[in-house]
Amino acid sequence: MNAPAVKYAEETFTRLVKDGGWAGVMKSREPSAHEVLVDDLRDGSVGVLVRRGDTTAGAYRLVEGPRGFGLDPLDPACDARLPGVAMLTDGSLNDRLDNETRSCVTVAYRPGRRLVARVQLSSGANVYVKFIRPNAFRRALSVLDQLPVDGLIAFARPTVIWPEANAFATAECPGQALWQRHELHTMVHARPPLAALAALEAAALPRHDADSEREATLRLLHKASVVSPAVRDLKELVSEATFEPTTQEGFLHRDLHEKQIFVSEGRWTLIDWEGASLGDTRCDAINLEEHFRLRTLRPDSRAAGPPYDRPPHHRPPHDQIAWRGMVRARLAAVYARRPQWKWLCEQLADESRELLQAVAS
Repeated sequence: MNAPAVKYAEETFTRLVKDGGWAGVMKSREPSAHEVLVDDLRDGSVGVLVRRGDTTAGAYRLVEGPRGFGLDPLDPACDARLPGVAMLTDGSLNDRLDNETRSCVTVAYRPGRRLVARVQLSSGANVYVKFIRPNAFRRALSVLDQLPVDGLIAFARPTVIWPEANAFATAECPGQALWQRHELHTMVHARPPLAALAALEAAALPRHDADSEREATLRLLHKASVVSPAVRDLKELVSEATFEPTTQEGFLHRDLHEKQIFVSEGRWTLIDWEGASLGDTRCDAINLEEHFRLRTLRPDSRAAGPPYDRPPHHRPPHDQIAWRGMVRARLAAVYARRPQWKWLCEQLADESRELLQAVAS
């Protein structure tokens, strides 16, 4: 984002957050929205991304008129950076899937980055069609060739690939998403499959370590600091954090959390595997554990979920302090752009600051 766009985004976001103003913006257009993400659209305008209670998703451009803010819907079929999305509306999907389709709904959409559609076939089965940017698609194909097979771990592999559309389709995963299995939200249950995941062999995958995780976190913090003062000082702390060396090298998913995992008879099936790498396995283990903890902080999940299996103020092992501080900084950056979670962003930022300062001292 250029300087005027940054200023506009910051002022816009501040006004949306003030007194819960975002709720008023959404009320007429998206009354069932339960997650709202404010993002830049790479053209100097501000996007509002929505996840609804029925698991569908939408995206809008935020516009300001004489009566305040309004929302202009963004049509994915017109997304120049995801040209393959047109197949969802041009009548070719039946032939491409070699099956009659009953319905097609968008379940995730980041303009210019990715779209996931849930397609119901005439048999009643669901398939998921994913469109991604060309460079991400090329990486996905290279990763796909390396994905191993193990008794405890499976991957949602494509059933159809469309290179010309930078897209692929996968069948619905067996079992239930881990986020729905609240009784399994403890590391006691997670350790055996995590160990199996880390032990998978894939010699040609890219490397990922604390430094590359740091770079990804700093990119998120840069975007978040535009709209949230709470995270601005975290950039320096993350930049200067020192990480304990590790001998825990292995296979990494790189974005492992309870929405990426489906559980059936003790076996994990993982989605969104395109970022798979080799490196420091603390990355996956700590990320998953921090997401378990995050669910106990959110009021919408406290009633259903079990107590987190660490005391809330438990001091992590020394070799994990910097990693946990960085993961919480990243989560603070994610929630910084969700107006309804301003308080959670601030709490995560405070916790990250405390952990990273402990490493620096």
